[in-house]
Amino acid sequence: MDSGYEWLESVASRMKNEIEKGAAAAPESLKVRDLLWQFGYQKRGDWINNHIRKGLRKFRLCVDPDFRLLGLDSQIAIAIDSDAKDAPRPSPPPDPTLRIGALKAATKSPVSVRPQSPLSEATFTMQMKNYSQVPVMRTDRDVSGMVTWKSINRRGSQEPESKPVDDCMDERVNVLPDNCRLFEAVRTVLDHEYVLVRARNKTITGIVTMADLLREVGRLAEPFLLIGEIEGHLRNLIHGKFTLDQLSAASEAPDPDSRGEIQPSRKVEGPEDLTFGGHCRLLESKDNWEQLALNTNRKTFVKHLHSVREIRNNVMHFNPDELDDDKRKELRDSARFFDKWRT
Repeated sequence: MDSGYEWLESVASRMKNEIEKGAAAAPESLKVRDLLWQFGYQKRGDWINNHIRKGLRKFRLCVDPDFRLLGLDSQIAIAIDSDAKDAPRPSPPPDPTLRIGALKAATKSPVSVRPQSPLSEATFTMQMKNYSQVPVMRTDRDVSGMVTWKSINRRGSQEPESKPVDDCMDERVNVLPDNCRLFEAVRTVLDHEYVLVRARNKTITGIVTMADLLREVGRLAEPFLLIGEIEGHLRNLIHGKFTLDQLSAASEAPDPDSRGEIQPSRKVEGPEDLTFGGHCRLLESKDNWEQLALNTNRKTFVKHLHSVREIRNNVMHFNPDELDDDKRKELRDSARFFDKWRT
């Protein structure tokens, strides 16, 4: 590959990487003279022009304006040719909204019974699985109703088990699309104890109950609650132990919690004004540590705090990757440690 093609390849690679990261690819701006120079030429001609154009097509690039029609010192821009076959497209960004379809229960086909099945089949399933309700379905898209213990009792007789299911079901069924916002679905589940989830192709993909919602909300809320608890314990730990000058010194150092962002100056009037990183820096000082008179190892303690700080930053900056079990356990252990220490 000649040097001009190698250069075009690097330009295309740079722009593709930008697109893959979700950014708009910045065009490569240069003069016509510089484009020719990349290929080792000083003047244009039919063969030279075709050679450059062939390279542009090879790497799915285009030039605007046309370099063949301009003066040598005219400015041009090389960009991704959006009309070219296999031109890179930015991948869609992740959906920031929590939707009911993301719940595990919403993607697990519900156990169901058919309308003319004997009621005993439905009650056996409900007893065996410890369900409060079972959908009555003709197909995976056609829901006839919902049989529940309440609906059975309302339409009971001396021999309810001999009845068909559709004789003891509620015909009104609560169904939500899988793209419904999770916290909008909460009200429906609170009011009706369950909701069926329907995909875009109309298939019923799952059933979400109060128990499922409680598990999900607990999973989402736990890291925030634990971090708040740990930060509260830290503030209590240093409360009344350090002067404002000492607290300010910890606050004024470069803050790892800022992630490189320029932060406005923070006036420190008490422990509550320190960031988590500020607490770490305060306790890194051997002199400060000795003022606490704690019966534990300073270096190990501060190392652990920095680990918790990293977890905190991922949680508070809404990292799309779910917090793994080890990090959850580390937060739980930290909160438990501080709580025992307090007592």
